Amino acid sequence: MLDMIESDMTKSKVLSVHPYTITPPKNSSSRWMTYVKCEDGNRKKLVAHTESDLMLMLKKHYFKDDITTLDSLFPKWLSKRNEEGTSSRTLRRNVNDWNKFYSCKRVVSVPLHTLTFEDIESFLYSAIKEHQLTIKAYRNMSFILKDMLKYATRKKLLTENPWSLVEIKLNGCKPAAKRNTSSRVYLCDEKEKLFSVLNQRLSSAPDIRIFAIFLMFKLGIRLGELVALKWQDVDEKEMKIHIHRTETKTVNVASGKSQYVVVDHTKKKSIYGDRFLDLDAYDIKLLHATSLFSTATPTENDGYIFSNGSGRIKSHNIDRYLRRCCDLAGIDAKSSHDIRRTVASDLFNNNVPISIIRDYLGHSDIQTTQGYILDNLDAERKRNAIREALSGNNGLSVLKCTHFA
Repeated sequence: MLDMIESDMTKSKVLSVHPYTITPPKNSSSRWMTYVKCEDGNRKKLVAHTESDLMLMLKKHYFKDDITTLDSLFPKWLSKRNEEGTSSRTLRRNVNDWNKFYSCKRVVSVPLHTLTFEDIESFLYSAIKEHQLTIKAYRNMSFILKDMLKYATRKKLLTENPWSLVEIKLNGCKPAAKRNTSSRVYLCDEKEKLFSVLNQRLSSAPDIRIFAIFLMFKLGIRLGELVALKWQDVDEKEMKIHIHRTETKTVNVASGKSQYVVVDHTKKKSIYGDRFLDLDAYDIKLLHATSLFSTATPTENDGYIFSNGSGRIKSHNIDRYLRRCCDLAGIDAKSSHDIRRTVASDLFNNNVPISIIRDYLGHSDIQTTQGYILDNLDAERKRNAIREALSGNNGLSVLKCTHFA
Protein backbone atom coordinates (compact mmCIF):
# COMPACT_ATOMS: atom_id res chain seq x y z
CA MET A 1 0.00 0.00 0.00
CA LEU A 2 2.82 2.38 0.92
CA ASP A 3 4.58 1.62 -2.38
CA MET A 4 1.40 2.48 -4.29
CA ILE A 5 0.88 5.69 -2.32
CA GLU A 6 4.47 6.82 -2.85
CA SER A 7 4.33 5.83 -6.55
CA ASP A 8 1.14 7.87 -7.09
CA MET A 9 2.59 10.88 -5.27
CA THR A 10 5.82 10.64 -7.29
CA LYS A 11 3.93 10.44 -10.58
CA SER A 12 1.69 13.39 -9.70
CA LYS A 13 4.67 15.49 -8.64
CA VAL A 14 6.69 14.65 -11.77
CA LEU A 15 3.85 15.29 -14.21
CA SER A 16 3.29 18.73 -12.69
CA VAL A 17 6.70 19.88 -14.00
CA HIS A 18 7.56 17.50 -16.86
CA PRO A 19 6.86 19.14 -20.27
CA TYR A 20 7.57 16.20 -22.60
CA THR A 21 5.39 13.32 -23.74
CA ILE A 22 5.86 9.99 -21.98
CA THR A 23 5.62 7.10 -24.43
CA PRO A 24 4.58 3.66 -23.18
CA PRO A 25 6.14 0.52 -24.72
CA LYS A 26 4.63 -0.61 -28.02
CA ASN A 27 5.41 -4.26 -27.42
CA SER A 28 7.09 -6.57 -24.90
CA SER A 29 10.57 -5.82 -26.22
CA SER A 30 10.30 -2.01 -26.05
CA ARG A 31 10.48 0.30 -23.02
CA TRP A 32 8.94 3.40 -21.47
CA MET A 33 10.54 6.51 -22.97
CA THR A 34 10.62 10.29 -22.62
CA TYR A 35 13.02 13.25 -22.79
CA VAL A 36 14.48 15.72 -20.30
CA LYS A 37 16.27 18.99 -20.90
CA CYS A 38 19.90 19.10 -19.76
CA GLU A 39 21.72 22.14 -18.34
CA ASP A 40 23.29 22.82 -21.78
CA GLY A 41 19.81 23.16 -23.31
CA ASN A 42 19.89 19.89 -25.24
CA ARG A 43 17.41 17.08 -24.81
CA LYS A 44 18.36 13.72 -23.35
CA LYS A 45 16.41 10.49 -23.83
CA LEU A 46 15.38 8.49 -20.75
CA VAL A 47 14.21 4.86 -21.02
CA ALA A 48 13.05 2.39 -18.37
CA HIS A 49 11.48 -1.06 -18.17
CA THR A 50 8.50 0.13 -16.09
CA GLU A 51 6.56 3.35 -15.67
CA SER A 52 7.44 3.54 -11.97
CA ASP A 53 11.17 3.24 -12.77
CA LEU A 54 10.83 6.05 -15.31
CA MET A 55 9.02 8.22 -12.75
CA LEU A 56 11.82 7.68 -10.23
CA MET A 57 14.39 8.72 -12.86
CA LEU A 58 12.39 11.87 -13.62
CA LYS A 59 11.95 12.62 -9.93
CA LYS A 60 15.70 12.39 -9.43
CA HIS A 61 16.26 14.69 -12.42
CA TYR A 62 13.81 17.38 -11.31
CA PHE A 63 13.98 17.19 -7.54
CA LYS A 64 17.40 15.63 -6.87
CA ASP A 65 15.60 13.41 -4.32
CA ASP A 66 16.16 16.07 -1.65
CA ILE A 67 13.86 16.25 1.37
CA THR A 68 13.46 19.98 1.66
CA THR A 69 9.73 20.41 2.30
CA LEU A 70 6.96 18.71 4.25
CA ASP A 71 5.55 17.58 0.91
CA SER A 72 8.73 15.67 0.07
CA LEU A 73 9.04 14.37 3.63
CA PHE A 74 5.53 12.87 3.82
CA PRO A 75 6.27 9.57 1.95
CA LYS A 76 9.35 8.98 4.13
CA TRP A 77 7.30 9.69 7.26
CA LEU A 78 4.67 7.18 6.12
CA SER A 79 7.36 4.54 5.63
CA LYS A 80 8.65 5.27 9.12
CA ARG A 81 5.14 4.82 10.52
CA ASN A 82 4.82 1.52 8.69
CA GLU A 83 8.12 0.26 10.13
CA GLU A 84 6.84 1.13 13.60
CA GLY A 85 3.96 -1.30 13.09
CA THR A 86 1.20 1.25 12.50
CA SER A 87 -1.91 -0.49 11.16
CA SER A 88 -2.83 -0.18 7.48
CA ARG A 89 -6.15 1.37 8.50
CA THR A 90 -4.38 4.18 10.40
CA LEU A 91 -1.97 4.74 7.52
CA ARG A 92 -4.90 5.13 5.13
CA ARG A 93 -6.44 7.67 7.51
CA ASN A 94 -3.13 9.57 7.58
CA VAL A 95 -3.14 9.69 3.78
CA ASN A 96 -6.76 10.84 3.66
CA ASP A 97 -6.08 13.56 6.25
CA TRP A 98 -3.01 14.67 4.33
CA ASN A 99 -4.98 14.99 1.09
CA LYS A 100 -7.84 16.80 2.85
CA PHE A 101 -5.97 19.24 5.09
CA TYR A 102 -2.40 19.60 3.80
CA SER A 103 -2.17 18.92 0.07
CA CYS A 104 -1.59 22.08 -2.00
CA LYS A 105 -1.28 24.28 1.11
CA ARG A 106 1.62 26.72 1.30
CA VAL A 107 2.90 25.26 4.57
CA VAL A 108 3.90 21.97 2.89
CA SER A 109 5.80 23.55 0.02
CA VAL A 110 8.02 26.10 1.79
CA PRO A 111 11.60 25.00 2.65
CA LEU A 112 11.66 23.21 5.98
CA HIS A 113 14.39 25.38 7.44
CA THR A 114 12.30 28.53 6.83
CA LEU A 115 9.17 27.16 8.54
CA THR A 116 8.30 29.18 11.65
CA PHE A 117 5.89 28.60 14.50
CA GLU A 118 3.87 31.57 13.18
CA ASP A 119 3.47 29.76 9.83
CA ILE A 120 2.29 26.64 11.63
CA GLU A 121 -0.16 28.47 13.88
CA SER A 122 -1.60 30.40 10.93
CA PHE A 123 -2.10 27.16 8.98
CA LEU A 124 -3.75 25.33 11.89
CA TYR A 125 -6.11 28.20 12.75
CA SER A 126 -7.11 28.37 9.07
CA ALA A 127 -7.79 24.62 9.04
CA ILE A 128 -9.94 24.86 12.19
CA LYS A 129 -12.01 27.63 10.61
CA GLU A 130 -12.19 26.24 7.08
CA HIS A 131 -13.17 22.69 8.08
CA GLN A 132 -15.12 23.52 11.26
CA LEU A 133 -12.97 21.07 13.21
CA THR A 134 -13.93 19.59 16.54
CA ILE A 135 -11.18 19.26 19.15
CA LYS A 136 -10.83 15.56 18.35
CA ALA A 137 -10.63 16.19 14.59
CA TYR A 138 -8.06 18.93 15.16
CA ARG A 139 -5.87 16.66 17.26
CA ASN A 140 -6.04 13.91 14.64
CA MET A 141 -5.06 16.18 11.75
CA SER A 142 -2.42 18.18 13.64
CA PHE A 143 -0.70 14.97 14.80
CA ILE A 144 0.61 14.52 11.25
CA LEU A 145 2.37 17.89 11.26
CA LYS A 146 3.60 17.53 14.83
CA ASP A 147 5.07 14.07 14.27
CA MET A 148 6.58 14.97 10.90
CA LEU A 149 8.43 17.93 12.42
CA LYS A 150 9.67 15.69 15.23
CA TYR A 151 10.86 13.18 12.62
CA ALA A 152 12.56 15.93 10.58
CA THR A 153 14.39 17.15 13.69
CA ARG A 154 15.59 13.66 14.55
CA LYS A 155 16.81 13.23 10.94
CA LYS A 156 18.70 16.53 11.37
CA LEU A 157 16.72 18.16 8.57
CA LEU A 158 15.90 20.84 11.16
CA THR A 159 18.24 22.27 13.76
CA GLU A 160 15.29 23.28 15.97
CA ASN A 161 11.73 22.03 16.01
CA PRO A 162 9.34 25.00 15.50
CA TRP A 163 6.48 22.98 17.01
CA SER A 164 7.96 23.53 20.48
CA LEU A 165 6.77 27.15 20.29
CA VAL A 166 3.32 26.44 18.81
CA GLU A 167 0.35 27.42 21.00
CA ILE A 168 -3.15 26.82 19.66
CA LYS A 169 -6.25 28.03 21.50
CA LEU A 170 -9.04 25.57 20.83
CA ASN A 171 -11.89 27.99 21.57
CA GLY A 172 -12.62 28.20 17.86
CA CYS A 173 -13.18 24.47 17.52
CA LYS A 174 -16.69 23.28 16.80
CA PRO A 175 -18.34 21.54 19.77
CA ALA A 176 -18.57 17.81 19.30
CA ALA A 177 -22.04 16.66 18.37
CA LYS A 178 -23.86 14.91 21.18
CA ARG A 179 -23.98 11.24 20.35
CA ASN A 180 -27.36 9.63 20.12
CA THR A 181 -27.07 6.77 22.60
CA SER A 182 -29.95 4.82 21.10
CA SER A 183 -28.16 4.59 17.75
CA ARG A 184 -25.11 2.88 19.29
CA VAL A 185 -26.76 0.18 21.39
CA TYR A 186 -29.63 -2.28 21.06
CA LEU A 187 -32.55 -1.18 23.22
CA CYS A 188 -34.54 -3.86 25.07
CA ASP A 189 -37.47 -3.86 22.63
CA GLU A 190 -35.06 -3.84 19.67
CA LYS A 191 -33.35 -6.97 20.98
CA GLU A 192 -36.70 -8.70 21.31
CA LYS A 193 -37.68 -7.81 17.73
CA LEU A 194 -34.28 -8.87 16.35
CA PHE A 195 -34.31 -12.18 18.26
CA SER A 196 -37.82 -12.86 16.92
CA VAL A 197 -36.64 -12.38 13.32
CA LEU A 198 -33.56 -14.53 13.86
CA ASN A 199 -35.66 -17.36 15.29
CA GLN A 200 -38.10 -17.11 12.38
CA ARG A 201 -35.24 -17.31 9.88
CA LEU A 202 -33.79 -20.27 11.74
CA SER A 203 -37.01 -22.13 10.91
CA SER A 204 -37.47 -20.87 7.35
CA ALA A 205 -33.92 -20.24 6.09
CA PRO A 206 -31.34 -21.78 8.50
CA ASP A 207 -28.01 -19.96 8.42
CA ILE A 208 -24.90 -20.43 10.54
CA ARG A 209 -24.62 -16.64 10.84
CA ILE A 210 -27.68 -16.68 13.11
CA PHE A 211 -25.67 -18.60 15.72
CA ALA A 212 -22.77 -16.18 15.30
CA ILE A 213 -25.03 -13.24 16.18
CA PHE A 214 -26.48 -14.95 19.26
CA LEU A 215 -22.98 -15.89 20.45
CA MET A 216 -21.91 -12.25 20.22
CA PHE A 217 -24.87 -11.26 22.39
CA LYS A 218 -23.65 -13.77 25.00
CA LEU A 219 -19.88 -13.19 24.88
CA GLY A 220 -19.60 -9.57 23.75
CA ILE A 221 -16.51 -10.38 21.70
CA ARG A 222 -15.33 -8.36 18.73
CA LEU A 223 -16.57 -9.55 15.35
CA GLY A 224 -12.97 -10.11 14.23
CA GLU A 225 -12.42 -12.33 17.28
CA LEU A 226 -15.64 -14.25 16.58
CA VAL A 227 -14.78 -15.22 12.99
CA ALA A 228 -11.28 -16.27 14.12
CA LEU A 229 -12.59 -18.78 16.68
CA LYS A 230 -11.60 -22.41 16.21
CA TRP A 231 -13.03 -25.54 17.82
CA GLN A 232 -9.73 -26.05 19.62
CA ASP A 233 -10.45 -22.82 21.55
CA VAL A 234 -13.48 -24.40 23.24
CA ASP A 235 -12.88 -26.32 26.48
CA GLU A 236 -16.17 -28.03 27.32
CA LYS A 237 -14.74 -29.68 30.41
CA GLU A 238 -13.72 -26.38 31.99
CA MET A 239 -16.65 -24.55 30.31
CA LYS A 240 -14.38 -21.86 28.88
CA ILE A 241 -13.48 -20.41 25.49
CA HIS A 242 -10.08 -18.91 24.64
CA ILE A 243 -10.09 -15.57 22.78
CA HIS A 244 -6.62 -15.02 21.33
CA ARG A 245 -6.96 -14.46 17.56
CA THR A 246 -8.60 -11.89 15.34
CA GLU A 247 -9.32 -11.17 11.72
CA THR A 248 -7.58 -8.14 10.25
CA LYS A 249 -7.67 -6.33 6.93
CA THR A 250 -4.46 -6.01 4.96
CA VAL A 251 -3.43 -5.03 1.44
CA ASN A 252 -2.11 -7.66 -0.94
CA VAL A 253 1.19 -6.28 -2.22
CA ALA A 254 0.94 -8.12 -5.53
CA SER A 255 -2.63 -7.16 -6.46
CA GLY A 256 -3.04 -3.99 -4.39
CA LYS A 257 -6.42 -5.28 -3.20
CA SER A 258 -7.63 -5.59 0.38
CA GLN A 259 -7.86 -9.04 1.94
CA TYR A 260 -8.96 -10.46 5.29
CA VAL A 261 -6.55 -12.67 7.22
CA VAL A 262 -6.47 -14.16 10.73
CA VAL A 263 -3.55 -13.25 13.01
CA ASP A 264 -2.50 -14.94 16.25
CA HIS A 265 -3.23 -11.98 18.50
CA THR A 266 -6.19 -9.77 19.32
CA LYS A 267 -6.67 -6.07 18.56
CA LYS A 268 -3.48 -3.99 18.83
CA LYS A 269 -1.66 -7.07 20.16
CA SER A 270 -2.97 -6.18 23.61
CA ILE A 271 -2.23 -8.61 26.43
CA TYR A 272 -5.69 -7.81 27.78
CA GLY A 273 -7.29 -9.13 24.60
CA ASP A 274 -5.93 -12.63 25.19
CA ARG A 275 -8.54 -13.93 27.62
CA PHE A 276 -10.63 -16.92 28.70
CA LEU A 277 -14.39 -16.41 28.95
CA ASP A 278 -16.74 -18.63 30.94
CA LEU A 279 -19.41 -20.57 29.06
CA ASP A 280 -22.76 -21.68 30.44
CA ALA A 281 -24.94 -24.60 29.33
CA TYR A 282 -26.75 -22.40 26.78
CA ASP A 283 -23.45 -21.38 25.18
CA ILE A 284 -22.31 -25.00 24.86
CA LYS A 285 -25.63 -25.95 23.22
CA LEU A 286 -25.30 -22.95 20.90
CA LEU A 287 -21.85 -24.10 19.78
CA HIS A 288 -23.06 -27.68 19.24
CA ALA A 289 -25.97 -26.41 17.14
CA THR A 290 -23.52 -24.32 15.11
CA SER A 291 -21.63 -27.43 14.04
CA LEU A 292 -24.88 -29.03 12.87
CA PHE A 293 -25.70 -26.09 10.59
CA SER A 294 -22.21 -25.70 9.11
CA THR A 295 -22.09 -26.52 5.38
CA ALA A 296 -18.32 -26.80 5.34
CA THR A 297 -16.30 -30.01 5.27
CA PRO A 298 -13.39 -30.48 7.73
CA THR A 299 -10.91 -29.59 4.97
CA GLU A 300 -12.85 -26.45 4.05
CA ASN A 301 -13.33 -25.04 7.54
CA ASP A 302 -9.70 -25.48 8.66
CA GLY A 303 -10.94 -25.81 12.22
CA TYR A 304 -12.88 -22.52 12.24
CA ILE A 305 -16.24 -22.60 14.02
CA PHE A 306 -17.95 -20.26 11.57
CA SER A 307 -17.37 -21.53 8.06
CA ASN A 308 -19.25 -22.66 4.98
CA GLY A 309 -18.51 -24.25 1.61
CA SER A 310 -16.31 -21.27 0.71
CA GLY A 311 -14.21 -21.61 3.87
CA ARG A 312 -14.02 -19.30 6.86
CA ILE A 313 -16.84 -16.75 6.99
CA LYS A 314 -15.52 -13.17 6.91
CA SER A 315 -16.56 -10.50 9.39
CA HIS A 316 -18.18 -8.20 6.82
CA ASN A 317 -20.37 -11.10 5.70
CA ILE A 318 -21.86 -11.51 9.20
CA ASP A 319 -22.21 -7.76 9.71
CA ARG A 320 -24.18 -7.40 6.47
CA TYR A 321 -26.45 -10.29 7.48
CA LEU A 322 -27.06 -8.66 10.88
CA ARG A 323 -28.02 -5.33 9.31
CA ARG A 324 -30.38 -7.10 6.93
CA CYS A 325 -32.08 -8.84 9.86
CA CYS A 326 -32.42 -5.45 11.60
CA ASP A 327 -34.28 -4.17 8.54
CA LEU A 328 -36.59 -7.20 8.64
CA ALA A 329 -37.21 -6.55 12.35
CA GLY A 330 -38.24 -2.97 11.59
CA ILE A 331 -35.45 -1.40 13.68
CA ASP A 332 -32.57 0.89 12.72
CA ALA A 333 -29.73 -1.12 11.20
CA LYS A 334 -27.01 -1.51 13.81
CA SER A 335 -23.58 -3.04 13.64
CA SER A 336 -21.98 -5.99 15.36
CA HIS A 337 -19.95 -3.57 17.48
CA ASP A 338 -23.22 -2.17 18.81
CA ILE A 339 -23.83 -5.68 20.19
CA ARG A 340 -20.57 -5.32 22.11
CA ARG A 341 -21.78 -2.05 23.66
CA THR A 342 -25.10 -3.70 24.46
CA VAL A 343 -23.36 -6.53 26.34
CA ALA A 344 -21.31 -4.01 28.33
CA SER A 345 -24.46 -2.05 29.19
CA ASP A 346 -26.39 -5.18 30.15
CA LEU A 347 -23.59 -6.28 32.47
CA PHE A 348 -23.45 -2.84 34.10
CA ASN A 349 -27.23 -2.69 34.51
CA ASN A 350 -27.01 -6.02 36.34
CA ASN A 351 -24.47 -4.65 38.83
CA VAL A 352 -21.35 -6.30 37.38
CA PRO A 353 -18.33 -4.20 38.49
CA ILE A 354 -16.77 -2.18 35.69
CA SER A 355 -13.35 -3.77 36.32
CA ILE A 356 -14.85 -7.19 35.53
CA ILE A 357 -16.60 -5.79 32.44
CA ARG A 358 -13.26 -4.43 31.24
CA ASP A 359 -11.62 -7.85 31.57
CA TYR A 360 -14.60 -9.52 29.89
CA LEU A 361 -14.40 -7.20 26.87
CA GLY A 362 -10.60 -7.37 26.72
CA HIS A 363 -9.99 -3.62 27.13
CA SER A 364 -6.61 -2.34 28.32
CA ASP A 365 -8.04 0.98 29.53
CA ILE A 366 -11.04 1.16 31.86
CA GLN A 367 -11.98 4.53 30.29
CA THR A 368 -12.62 2.68 27.03
CA THR A 369 -14.98 0.37 28.90
CA GLN A 370 -16.81 3.34 30.41
CA GLY A 371 -17.46 4.61 26.88
CA TYR A 372 -19.18 1.31 26.05
CA ILE A 373 -21.70 1.57 28.88
CA LEU A 374 -24.76 3.31 27.49
CA ASP A 375 -28.41 3.74 28.43
CA ASN A 376 -30.24 0.87 26.72
CA LEU A 377 -33.38 0.79 28.90
CA ASP A 378 -36.74 1.74 27.45
CA ALA A 379 -38.64 4.68 28.99
CA GLU A 380 -40.82 2.59 31.33
CA ARG A 381 -37.96 0.47 32.68
CA LYS A 382 -35.88 3.60 33.11
CA ARG A 383 -38.63 5.26 35.17
CA ASN A 384 -39.08 2.14 37.33
CA ALA A 385 -35.34 1.85 37.91
CA ILE A 386 -35.12 5.49 39.04
CA ARG A 387 -38.17 5.13 41.33
CA GLU A 388 -36.80 1.98 42.93
CA ALA A 389 -33.34 3.46 43.40
CA LEU A 390 -34.72 6.59 45.09
CA SER A 391 -37.50 4.94 47.12
CA GLY A 392 -35.18 4.74 50.11
CA ASN A 393 -35.29 8.54 50.28
CA ASN A 394 -39.02 8.61 51.08
CA GLY A 395 -38.30 9.70 54.63
CA LEU A 396 -40.84 12.43 55.41
CA SER A 397 -43.00 10.67 58.01
CA VAL A 398 -46.00 13.01 57.73
CA LEU A 399 -46.64 11.80 54.17
CA LYS A 400 -47.08 8.27 55.51
CA CYS A 401 -50.13 9.28 57.56
CA THR A 402 -53.58 8.24 56.33
CA HIS A 403 -54.54 11.92 56.22
CA PHE A 404 -52.23 12.38 53.23
CA ALA A 405 -52.92 9.00 51.69
